Amino acid sequence: MTVEIYSAGDEMAVYTKLTENDIDEIGDMYNLGKILDYKGIEKGIMNSNYLLETQNSKYIFRILEGNRDINNEIDELKYLEHLSKNGIPCPNVLRTKLNMDYIIIKGKMGVLFSFLEGSEVEVVNKKLLNEFGEILGKMHNLSVGKIIHRNEKIEMDYLYEILIKDEKKLKNLLNSDYNIINKKYNDIKQKIENIYDKLPKGVNHNDIFPDNVFVKDGKISGVIDFNDALSDVFLNDISIVINFWIYNKLKKYDLEYINSFLEGYQKERKLTKLEKISLPIFLEKTALTFVFLRIRKFNFHDVEGEREFKDYRDLLPMVFENKNIIKIN
Repeated sequence: MTVEIYSAGDEMAVYTKLTENDIDEIGDMYNLGKILDYKGIEKGIMNSNYLLETQNSKYIFRILEGNRDINNEIDELKYLEHLSKNGIPCPNVLRTKLNMDYIIIKGKMGVLFSFLEGSEVEVVNKKLLNEFGEILGKMHNLSVGKIIHRNEKIEMDYLYEILIKDEKKLKNLLNSDYNIINKKYNDIKQKIENIYDKLPKGVNHNDIFPDNVFVKDGKISGVIDFNDALSDVFLNDISIVINFWIYNKLKKYDLEYINSFLEGYQKERKLTKLEKISLPIFLEKTALTFVFLRIRKFNFHDVEGEREFKDYRDLLPMVFENKNIIKIN
C-alpha cells in the first residue's frame, strides 16, 4: 500500500492522519476488499478527506472535523441519499456491513462516498448553464419538505451578527467601507423582511460554486460538497449561480447567459412571480453574504498559512452593481 498527499495550492484539509491500520479497518467495515492506495486530499478547509483506491473502484472518505454538529451531518447524509436515489449526480453515501451510513474512527465521524469522475467547472457557456439549471431545478423540487439545520451557516444575518459583536475591529478593518456596507446591509435586510415568508423554500446547496460541480466530456457529471446545505429560500442558490458563474466570470450580468440558466431551471421548477421580482435584491444579499464570509474567514480568524488569502473588496463590485437590468421570462 502506498500513501501520498494530493496538493491543491495553499489550502489544508487533512487534519486527522490515518495509518495503514486505520485504512484496513475502514476497508473491513465497508467490505471493500484490499485497499491499494490512500491519498489525503488537500482541498477544502472544513473536513479531512481521503481518496481510497481498490483494484476496481475509487472512494472518498470524509472525517468530520471542528465543532460541527453530528446531527446536522446525519441530516446531510440522508438528503444526499434522497438526491442520489432520484437521479441527481451527487456523491452516493455508502453503507457499512452493518448497514450504517457512517462510522466512528479516531473518535470522529467518518463517511464513505462514491467517487465522481470529472473535473471542476472552469469554462462556463450557455449550454452548460442550461444543463446545470435543469439539475438545480430538480434538486430544489426534490428538497421540498426536507429540513437541514446548521449551527454554523453561510447566511447574511448570521454572519453579520458575528462580525458586529466586535464592532471596533470591524470598523477599523473596513475603514471607509464600513458605513457603505452597513447601509447596504440594512437596506437589503429591510426589503427581504417584507417578502421572505412568501417565497418558496427547501434545501439549498448553499455553496454551489463552479468548483463544486464536475464536468466530464462537456457534460455535468457531479455536484459535490453539501457541507453547507441548509433549508432556506431557493433564490439563494439561484443567486449564487448568477453571481459567481456568470457575473464573476464575465464581469457583467450577461442576460443571454442568465436566461439560458433560468430556462433550464424552469424546465424542472417554475419560478413564482414574486421570485422573479425579488431576484435583484437576493443577488445583492448573496454577494454581501460572501463579503461577510470572507471578512470572517480571513480577518477574524487566525488562518495564516492555512489557505490562500481572499480580499473581501474583490466582491464589492458585485454587491453594488445594478441588477435591475435583469428581466426574467
